[in-house]
Amino acid sequence: RFRETRRKAHVLRHFRSGKSRECSLLHTIVEQGRLYFILWNEVSNRREAKMRIAAVALGMAAAVVSTSAQTPAMPMYRVDNFAPSTATGRAVTVHLNHGDLTAQNISLRMLLADAFAIQPDAIFGLDSAALERHFDFRIAIELPEHMERGAETDARHRVLQAVIADRLKLVAHTKVEDLPVLAIQVAEGGIKFHFVTEHPDSSGINIANNRLNLDADSMSHLAHDLDDQVGRIVVDRTGLKGNYELDLTLPGSNGRSGAHQDWAALSKNMEQQAGLTLVETTAPIQTLVVEHAELAAW
Repeated sequence: RFRETRRKAHVLRHFRSGKSRECSLLHTIVEQGRLYFILWNEVSNRREAKMRIAAVALGMAAAVVSTSAQTPAMPMYRVDNFAPSTATGRAVTVHLNHGDLTAQNISLRMLLADAFAIQPDAIFGLDSAALERHFDFRIAIELPEHMERGAETDARHRVLQAVIADRLKLVAHTKVEDLPVLAIQVAEGGIKFHFVTEHPDSSGINIANNRLNLDADSMSHLAHDLDDQVGRIVVDRTGLKGNYELDLTLPGSNGRSGAHQDWAALSKNMEQQAGLTLVETTAPIQTLVVEHAELAAW
């Protein structure tokens, strides 16, 4: 490319010598990471040529800055542990403290769902036995001290994807498909829980002893957590924005202990206690299709 640039540079020498005639100005631009050469015809003013050269240089610099902003670099990380889980129960613990990510007894299904930001029941290409293999891992990610939550989450996703690809030789791609889902909707009488007006210091969803507590969290996060409870994809169709507080009694055994909730009974409880309901429908869902994974050694 640079040899080609030097070969074409004789065009510019015509401007310096005043022999412009109808020869063209070499315009170098960046497009899709490659250099392209476009000749501008009928340029006879050298000052105008210099101005155009400066404009091209500014444009190239802006393109480089824009590309860097759109594709942030992979953060540095260190894998301290990644191994099959030795836990005997079904309890799962996940701890995230800025750049320190630790998980114990997490299933491959939940690991892939977190790494690719998809719902656990939208993973295809692996059988249920493979998806229910459990792992322990500890990863240290080098992140700036002050980092926006969205950027930190994106960095964690990219690191998890890289670790899974390295350790499990995972090859996969995402695509959108219309799938049967359960949609959370507002019941006819309206909601029976409260909107959180102040920005919370902490938020989340806690499920224990057949009770669900939504603490200053969103309806989309509620849908994601109910996905694990009923064993089906759940989407938010409430139209409710912001964070809310909600307490709900679950009709059956806690989904985290292995048994899924009966979604019809759960919908009845949700309508009575929260003014929400579950409705069967279809929706375009981002799915993960696994093409290859080496799990025999694990």
